[in-house]
Amino acid sequence: MSNEEIQKRANISTISEQILRQRWKFIGHILRMDPHKHPKTALTWAPKGRSHGRPKDNWQSTAEKERTALGFGSIGVRQQWLLMIV
Repeated sequence: MSNEEIQKRANISTISEQILRQRWKFIGHILRMDPHKHPKTALTWAPKGRSHGRPKDNWQSTAEKERTALGFGSIGVRQQWLLMIV
């Protein structure tokens, strides 16, 4: 019996799906925060400095990659995470 079959029978999601769901729940929590709080500032912060090597990943770029990969198109971030946590 494959792992996929066990997951279907037990009605559980994969680890990657659970991580994705938790990430979107956290982003939604941050978006509801006061704009002067540190997590909200960190979500949109882009550090300045030398740009050599692979670009650093941040929450914003990760969310954008997931949004396009999941095919959400032009709907807002709030609607996206609402769809992810349901």
